[in-house]
Amino acid sequence: MERTIEIIALILIGIVVLLATYFLLSKGKSINITKGEELNRACLELMKNGCDESSVLIDSKTFEEVCKDNGLTLEECKKYCGCSK
Repeated sequence: MERTIEIIALILIGIVVLLATYFLLSKGKSINITKGEELNRACLELMKNGCDESSVLIDSKTFEEVCKDNGLTLEECKKYCGCSK
């Protein structure tokens, strides 16, 4: 009887660990996708506005803030978007 309870407890702990791992990994993946999507949206807006970064606003962030969030300087970001001279 005690052996059965131990086995059930181990199975439940295993399920909890698997679910926690799944949710942590899926949350981390969605954060990376969101940053990339945000940068792509900023690039689209930048191109629509004739490469004028002062008029780009994505989710209440300026173009420069979006670039910094992605580890790029303003010039690198504009080059990434295809707006370098």
